[in-house]
Amino acid sequence: MLGKPNKSCGSSDCNAMSKKRIEYVQNKHYLEWVLEIGTFLFLLGTVAATCVGAYFAGQAADYTKRQWETALDSEQRQFGAYVSLRGVRLEDRGEGFFDLIPEWENTGGSETIGMNARTNMYLAKEELPEHFSFGNFQAEDRPISLGPKAVSNVAFQPIARNCIVQFNRADGFNKFYIWGFASYRDIFDKNHITRFCLDINKVIFSTENNVARISYGLCKRGNCIDDECKPPDLVSKISLKLEQCKSEPP
Repeated sequence: MLGKPNKSCGSSDCNAMSKKRIEYVQNKHYLEWVLEIGTFLFLLGTVAATCVGAYFAGQAADYTKRQWETALDSEQRQFGAYVSLRGVRLEDRGEGFFDLIPEWENTGGSETIGMNARTNMYLAKEELPEHFSFGNFQAEDRPISLGPKAVSNVAFQPIARNCIVQFNRADGFNKFYIWGFASYRDIFDKNHITRFCLDINKVIFSTENNVARISYGLCKRGNCIDDECKPPDLVSKISLKLEQCKSEPP
């Protein structure tokens, strides 16, 4: 009996077709894998480019901000008031006393507004305590109006000449400190403060004994300007012992 023709392939033909199908599937998977890798790299590059662009944009913005702040600071220093301590001198006021005169100098281009200053001095046998904040000690405010490129000549509390002589001879006094501050505003309505602390080495009298020059070094703390003047780390009350000068120079 005749049947339908056999459509099945021979073993060799079937093997060839199977190999082609496998190669087709493998090539398809390879192309899909390449496409996925390419898409991933494209997205990664896009993200990287965006991040790099944002970084450089941020850097440019920061640079512009710094330039602006520098320009503004330069303008304020040029046209605003800027006060620092030029030095300290002692002048004879008669009757055996010398006036303490801190020379506040305004190197800015305009006058100070609402300037107040205080100056303290302390003769002692030993150094000041480690956590001393150089606050007010027997000092009163002195209002000062300081024009541009001007130096103050305001006298603060007096000191007896015999006290100075005793200190120079280390007779009962081994340490002599002078400290204080000046606070003020400028024409830009910006608040400022300048603090100083001097560790006196020797007081040198002129030949006429009417003026004295001070040789000094800076204290370890207590010298700062504006934002540098941070509150003390440790807040405590410290009692300073008042040493008495001899009534007459030895």
